[in-house]
Amino acid sequence: MGRKGSRTSRPQPVRQRATRKPTLRWRILFVASEMFPLAKTGGLADVIGALPKALAKRGHDVRVLMPKYRATYAVDHRTERILDLPDIPFGTFSLGCGIDASDVLKEDGVTVYLVEHFGLYDRDRLYGYGDDWVRFGLLCKVALELPKALNWRPDILHCHDWQSGLVAAYLKTVYRTDPFFEGTATIFTIHNLAYQGNFDPSVREALGLPPETFQMHGLEFHGRLSFIKGGLYYADMLTTVSPRYAQEIQTEQFGEGLHGLLRDRAQQGRLVGILNGIDYEVWNPKTDELLPARYDVRTVGKGKATNRQALLQRVGLTDGGEMVIGVVSRLAHQKGFDVVASAADGLLRLPVKLVVLGAGEQEPLFAELQKRYPDKVAAKLGIVDEELAHLIYAGADTFLMPSRFEPCGLGQMIAMRYGTAPIVHAVGGLADTVRDFDPATQQGNGFTFNELTPEALVKTTERAVSVYRDRKLWQALVRNAMREDFSWEKSAQQYEAQAYAAALRLR
Repeated sequence: MGRKGSRTSRPQPVRQRATRKPTLRWRILFVASEMFPLAKTGGLADVIGALPKALAKRGHDVRVLMPKYRATYAVDHRTERILDLPDIPFGTFSLGCGIDASDVLKEDGVTVYLVEHFGLYDRDRLYGYGDDWVRFGLLCKVALELPKALNWRPDILHCHDWQSGLVAAYLKTVYRTDPFFEGTATIFTIHNLAYQGNFDPSVREALGLPPETFQMHGLEFHGRLSFIKGGLYYADMLTTVSPRYAQEIQTEQFGEGLHGLLRDRAQQGRLVGILNGIDYEVWNPKTDELLPARYDVRTVGKGKATNRQALLQRVGLTDGGEMVIGVVSRLAHQKGFDVVASAADGLLRLPVKLVVLGAGEQEPLFAELQKRYPDKVAAKLGIVDEELAHLIYAGADTFLMPSRFEPCGLGQMIAMRYGTAPIVHAVGGLADTVRDFDPATQQGNGFTFNELTPEALVKTTERAVSVYRDRKLWQALVRNAMREDFSWEKSAQQYEAQAYAAALRLR
């Protein structure tokens, strides 16, 4: 049984229009290393916590498989042991584990399976251990052994990021002649190509993978065994989390050394970009219980004004009518905040204030900015504060994402949902979702720049300030942003047509 944590109130469901159910009902098993609310380090968890719900709502039998980390015990959910897998064979060893079913998504029609192995998963962090190849090798093997034990044959095995990359590799080699999986197709979704799961080649034999898999046309990558290549090479269909990123990863600049393989798969018709959505039940300013004032597109002016005051008071900044720029992010090199630091003198000469919530390697940059500009910068660093995050989305005027690359990005979508205009470097999913605002036509939902330089950032922020000073223009921009549709319902339909049906056809 799972240990119980404190129960937190869930946002009230949003009434949505009736959705058209698909003609076919598929059995879909999601295999992932994290899922909100059970365990989260990034956007992958949000996807796994939302897309299965949208697919279940459309009539599919959707189940999720993930490890039972220590973090899962801090979440209020109930678990039940459904079976044990005492002897899963690998190459030079075997492992046993328990399988628990969690009720965390039961109300949404999704079954969640947790792989319990205290020695491998009951740890402080989700990733970053020397035996990660064993920890996630087990997850991949369970993805194939559990359906057989349940006599539940999946039509689709939908795998996510490197931790599940060996599922397709095992299925196409070790399980190739297993009649149970006749008709099963594999999807591999790339959330971030930079994280690859590369290990010493000796783990191939230990994991029970055939010798012929360790080659360029297989799992070998610069002399290492690459989990992500297992998905990229062996899966029936590849997806990324935005159309632009699907194009970018086929280039040397963004391909992380795998662009040749990805170009080949794209030419075979096996790579497609499908934009992520956001959970409109969680991210809804009209029902958000973490906000001092709730609002919709009709009451956005009054609602955001109240939340702005609360935000500035919370972080200790005075309100002089400046445009408030918000940041909620991992503070990693990928996110481009070193460019913000380089642009600080020009940026903070403008009538703006900057509120930052984040953790990561670039924390010192914002600590220094806060020290230099105490009246203009407030940085809450090294912490996770869900309430403050919601308040920034609702209380800021603009939301800054100067990413070097961004497979999809959720922050810009959430910001627009809350009437906060994104300022973004036009790459990946940021380019797919943010359209530069044109004051002449009043079309667009944010502000974009093409070159990641301090000069481009300052110039774009100047444009945002200019529009902000014109109340009518700003109201038009806010309305445009809030009326965008980034729902998972839309994404789920695209997965059905562009990924699942295609994989079943191409397997």
